[in-house]
Amino acid sequence: MLLRDLLNNYEKRQLQALDLLLRRPYTTSQLCQALHVSRDTVKEDLIQLKAYEKTVNAKISMEKINGYYHIKSFGKLSNTEINHYFLQHSLSYEILIYILLHGEYQLDIMSTDLNTSVATVIRKIRQLNQILKEFELTIAGGKVHGTELQIRYFYYLLIWYSKDYQQKKELYLGYSGNLIQQLRVDLNFVLSEQEEIKQSIWFYVTKKRFENRQISDQSVSLEKKYPPKIITGLESILESHYKNNGIFWDEQETISYQLFLFVTTEIYENKDKFLELYQKNIDYLTALKVTNDEVSEKLWENLMIQRTSLLKELLDMTIFKINLWGYYFPGFIDIFQYEMKSTSQPVKKRVDAAMKVVEKRLQIDSQGNGQMMAKYFGALLENNIKATGFSLTVAYNTGWDDFITEEKIRNILSSIEWTVNLKIMRYEEGKSFDVILSDSNRDFEGIPSERIYILLSLVFGLNVDRQELSQFIKTHYENKLEGV
Repeated sequence: MLLRDLLNNYEKRQLQALDLLLRRPYTTSQLCQALHVSRDTVKEDLIQLKAYEKTVNAKISMEKINGYYHIKSFGKLSNTEINHYFLQHSLSYEILIYILLHGEYQLDIMSTDLNTSVATVIRKIRQLNQILKEFELTIAGGKVHGTELQIRYFYYLLIWYSKDYQQKKELYLGYSGNLIQQLRVDLNFVLSEQEEIKQSIWFYVTKKRFENRQISDQSVSLEKKYPPKIITGLESILESHYKNNGIFWDEQETISYQLFLFVTTEIYENKDKFLELYQKNIDYLTALKVTNDEVSEKLWENLMIQRTSLLKELLDMTIFKINLWGYYFPGFIDIFQYEMKSTSQPVKKRVDAAMKVVEKRLQIDSQGNGQMMAKYFGALLENNIKATGFSLTVAYNTGWDDFITEEKIRNILSSIEWTVNLKIMRYEEGKSFDVILSDSNRDFEGIPSERIYILLSLVFGLNVDRQELSQFIKTHYENKLEGV
């Protein structure tokens, strides 16, 4: 599912018009040609875009000079804010959030609350049901139907990808309570702030589902799927956390959260925990074991690197993680419509080989969830392979999700002929980085301006930065190698 699937055609067109105008000025005729619409339609869109600059969060100004429409951004406007604004104001998104917040709905009341007609809501729900097929969910009879595990997963994805990083941090971070601290201290998990926010969103969704009595006391049902065994110590921690927060708890709740925890947690930093889960379940979850064995064999046939025990362990955990994800959580939300390319031919080969086995064993739709799994699988493999060795530390300061930003950057660099080992991570104050990539023009304490690159491609397309960013990375990598 693409986030833009939730937008109406005219909302998609307005977003495209705004993207174009943020790049350079356009005349009405040029916009008609670029958007493939009439002059009247363009004029209506420009009226709507003019209204956009009056919104609280927007920091843009539009004016017409000598027949050309100009839009300028100023202040600290994030490139992602535009996309999030259109998404959060779309009727499809409002319906989905309304159902989460209110539980079962009545068409007439929901239509009134959303300031639209019953007929429009019915039409939107039909469209949403086409989108939700990927997640094995449907909206009918006043509520969302599907397994509880899948409903929570879908709403987690929707919230995670519809808000920028700071919004997610401010709105949801507290919902995990002291759970993250317990995981860190009692179970020795290494969890970043981003991973803590993800866990918090999961518990926010879980609590909303219980508050509105959208689920019974049976809580999560894995139905016909094999329930994985639980790692040591997690059950007692979760039982205490759920009860202290007034949420019903049973073993199924522990199993569901464990699944979510492991598909959203960094492997390399928590390899001991992944290994415990793997060893406890690999014989028990027969389907996953067969897949792991076959994928591992295919991977080693195509790997062009030295085989080490650490790397073998990391690859096994990577395969296991991607299988858990695909097996228990069908569906994925993607932001960009672009073909992801690997940064090296060996990575592309192992992804191609491995995904053929994964798709065959788990019957994944290669045009839907399987395509995103292939991208994610490639990212996990590459990150684990490059966990050691000399690298250029690249920090990014953007509003996009970490995985999307990192893969976007790697995609920009994928066409270059030289190889650079990059360690890409989110910018944090007080930490040392070789270079910084930012989606806004600002200063970073202790970082000279020549080591800061302003990204445009996160909104405007890959080709905008491809040549200059490649040269920027290459220059600073070579400088570091030479000790400059």
